[in-house]
Amino acid sequence: MSVKFSILGLLYEKPRHAYEVFAAFQDLVGQKQGLDTKPAQVYTTLERLHASGMISSDLVSDNFGRQREVFSITPSGKQALFDWLAVPTTSFYLRS
Repeated sequence: MSVKFSILGLLYEKPRHAYEVFAAFQDLVGQKQGLDTKPAQVYTTLERLHASGMISSDLVSDNFGRQREVFSITPSGKQALFDWLAVPTTSFYLRS
């Protein structure tokens, strides 16, 4: 499981602010699967994806007038995601 590509997949689905990304990630592969991913890991990965140009961000006001940074996947992020999805895994691990 790749946190980086999981996040790119979530942002391909729709733009999200950082906490929405974390919550969706937890719903997708979180504690239900025995994975203990901390919010800091997701936020750090968002920062790295932003620095590499795979995602972009915009400040958006919510219904209460608060500014939130909303992340979106960029064309280079989509290409990286599609390239990653096109390569089959060589092995996999099953948890019982």
